[in-house]
Amino acid sequence: MKRWPKGTGEAEARSLRVDPDIPIGLVLGGKYRVEQYIGSGAMGSVFRARHTRLPRAYAIKFLHQWLVSDDSLLKRFEREAELAARLSHPNVISVVDIGEVDGVTFLVMDLGAGPTLGQLLANARFEPLRACRLIQQLCDGLAHAHDHGLIHRDLKPDNIVVESRNGDEVPRIADFGLAILRDATEPHTRLTARGMVLGTPHYMAPEMATGHAYDHRVDLFALGVICYELLTGRLPFDGRSGDVAQAYIHDEIPSMAARVPEVLVDPMLETFTRRLLAKRPDDRPATAVRARDNVDYIVGALAGRPTQPMAYAQVVSQTAQDNQRTAKTVAMTRLRKPDDSID
Repeated sequence: MKRWPKGTGEAEARSLRVDPDIPIGLVLGGKYRVEQYIGSGAMGSVFRARHTRLPRAYAIKFLHQWLVSDDSLLKRFEREAELAARLSHPNVISVVDIGEVDGVTFLVMDLGAGPTLGQLLANARFEPLRACRLIQQLCDGLAHAHDHGLIHRDLKPDNIVVESRNGDEVPRIADFGLAILRDATEPHTRLTARGMVLGTPHYMAPEMATGHAYDHRVDLFALGVICYELLTGRLPFDGRSGDVAQAYIHDEIPSMAARVPEVLVDPMLETFTRRLLAKRPDDRPATAVRARDNVDYIVGALAGRPTQPMAYAQVVSQTAQDNQRTAKTVAMTRLRKPDDSID
């Protein structure tokens, strides 16, 4: 992945210093022409761009300058972005390039062609089979990333673009490679000594909220919250940030019927969701591959297809195999503390 030298397009880049006043028509690195402002968030501003020679559109995220003002942090971000650039999967938004123009760092990504899952959830909850088919694909995308040693650490509906391909919904996970900046520059997204959270903890695993070492299974916890939300249209807990974080740490996850009495969810599907939401990482599926196996079984049962002659409880309790797979995956992703760098 190429990092363009400082000074490329310096005259035009002066206007980049006032975010999000990126001039429409600006050409970056001689390849990407900025076409349209999309929006801004905690990490920076996003623009639609088009390749100057190829018929391809991209999303370009200009990072807030204070995020990468520290040289050590910038190098760590670049290493993680390089890991993200190695991902190539139908359920992942690929990182294409990284660049810098007069001190402004930006990330070039594939442009998702569809609404976010968060936008779809604003309309209604999902029927079980539709939800399961999305979860199956999200498991595939996470498994691919975890196999490449990358943890998302901020999986949520707003980071998932849902595209339509031949009448099927295809979710694609965005923003791999950016969480290292959030970890290093936003310690307020975790619990403070007084038990307060100033971020958005609704998809954050307990071990991450409390600042303990974590691994790829924080993504599976977030996937559990998404699954719960898909099936009920509600998050497991309402309330202020600190209250939600404390609830995930100390309280039992409420049944879906308790949250939304009119919702009738298959017991297997609720059991699977609650297992993803287990407080202890060892009580969750060991890997995204194992989670996908569980959902496959449920989809077969919901669709009325013949399944293996074993109870679902047996499907979700293959402890020995799970532990072996966990050891392999943890070796890939490493057990991390929030401020660990990428080697």
